[in-house]
Amino acid sequence: MADYWKSYDEIRTFFKNTKKVFCPVIKAYVYFDRSGFRHLLIKKHAKRPISDQIRRFKLLSRIKEILISTELVVTERDGFCALSLSHEERTVRIVTSKLDNGDVRYISIMEHRIRKARRAFLTACLSYNAERSA
Repeated sequence: MADYWKSYDEIRTFFKNTKKVFCPVIKAYVYFDRSGFRHLLIKKHAKRPISDQIRRFKLLSRIKEILISTELVVTERDGFCALSLSHEERTVRIVTSKLDNGDVRYISIMEHRIRKARRAFLTACLSYNAERSA
């Protein structure tokens, strides 16, 4: 449990000290506020399991390097924007929302495993794109 509180304090400090990070793919700053921190701990008015919180804390420790990556895939729907980065067998997705004033706010971060069939498809697409650009 000591690891949990250490991670909790680090993430809390991150949210206090990091107000925004520029994302070159969407050409906007992503703002971090109290609601994004709260969403790491609570979902639909219920506390997230500690294991889920710790997993999200670990992902969030890499959020700056993910946001500045030029390999992000952007998917927009209903005022929300998902920024996805695939690496080896995993995809990390950062969910943001666009506010009325045009600012982009961090909402959530999650990780998904890429299934073998999907990984083969992505590899084929990357190979095809590399051949076309050569």
